[in-house]
Amino acid sequence: MSNLVKLYSPFDLEISHGQGCYIFDVEGNSYLDMFSGIGVNVLGYGDQEVQSAISEKLNRYIHLSNFFVDPQAEEVAQKLCSHFDPKGGVIFSNSGTEANEAAIKLLRKNDPSKKIVVAFEKSFHGRTMGSLSITGKSVITRDFKPLVPNVKILPFDNSELVSSFINQHGSEISGVILEFIQGAGGVVEVDPYIVELLDKAREKFKFCVVADEIQSGLGRTGKFFAFQHYNFQPDIITIAKALGGGVPLGAVLISESYKQIFKPGDHGSTFAPNPLALSAAMVVLSKINKTLMNQVEQLGKFARNFLENNLPSSCVVRGKGLMIGVKTPVNSLDIKQKCYQRKMLINTLGEDLVRLLPPLVIDQKTLNKGLKLLCEVVGELMDQTK
Repeated sequence: MSNLVKLYSPFDLEISHGQGCYIFDVEGNSYLDMFSGIGVNVLGYGDQEVQSAISEKLNRYIHLSNFFVDPQAEEVAQKLCSHFDPKGGVIFSNSGTEANEAAIKLLRKNDPSKKIVVAFEKSFHGRTMGSLSITGKSVITRDFKPLVPNVKILPFDNSELVSSFINQHGSEISGVILEFIQGAGGVVEVDPYIVELLDKAREKFKFCVVADEIQSGLGRTGKFFAFQHYNFQPDIITIAKALGGGVPLGAVLISESYKQIFKPGDHGSTFAPNPLALSAAMVVLSKINKTLMNQVEQLGKFARNFLENNLPSSCVVRGKGLMIGVKTPVNSLDIKQKCYQRKMLINTLGEDLVRLLPPLVIDQKTLNKGLKLLCEVVGELMDQTK
């Protein structure tokens, strides 16, 4: 009997350690990890610089509290703002959902007369009540209603309906939050017309646009942030996952125009930013450079081309960089199980989508190995259904 409440369906593995793109069980078997801890381990397992940075800080202190400032908090904040707004501000959190909670509070306080927060269908922003309220997946939200009020969920792929709602209610909108590439929604890109619409409407109605980059940010798509693919500059960005190198760390990046909204006492956290996570983040941010992002972009093109040419024509390949979704006509859980039997770990969404989020440091040979195995498994399962 286990005292753990069953919330997940873990692989039947007892892990010994990880190294590079592989994890090893206690029996010595190696498994190619093609989703890197759900997008967290962008530098793979066992990065020596991350481990050394954490160890050095560990020997000094593990926790301080916000009555003191770890100098690396300012350094990490500066590095993040250099990719967004050098005069902007940063609020640290412990996770992505906490970053989104802070963003919602920013929207509410910025103009209390504006009550509506707009989000999108099939989006996923977290499991705390505020983040859950702006999540557009009913299978996740339905058992927890009533949610936070005054949230409007709009279609992600229908610019006409979005335009109609904003034109009618724009003066009531405090902000719009979206993933430019939805992760849990199926690795689906935003409709470019919606991006253009938001850019014009926020000027007219004076609302904020929040980019949820928790999964798609920090080099995952071949650019530092996914919104950079769409020639758009949001007002607020939320990030987490990869930032702390495996140690929990999230952040809200706020443009200069809005960074004075919060005053002392408006928001806070006992643990964020954790000193160990800050040390790891310094390493992570130093390694997500132009060279690595160019490599991610090229590997992404290679991966999509390989999959499109080797999967059955009934499959659909989506995504940018190393954020890849494969929609298949066969059950994705069967694909996951067969890949596991062949020593490869993949992530699935629902019953028809495989999500690949390999470490950003993966080389083409290793990536090719994983893609080839996935194509073989899908082909075999489709043959069985004939």
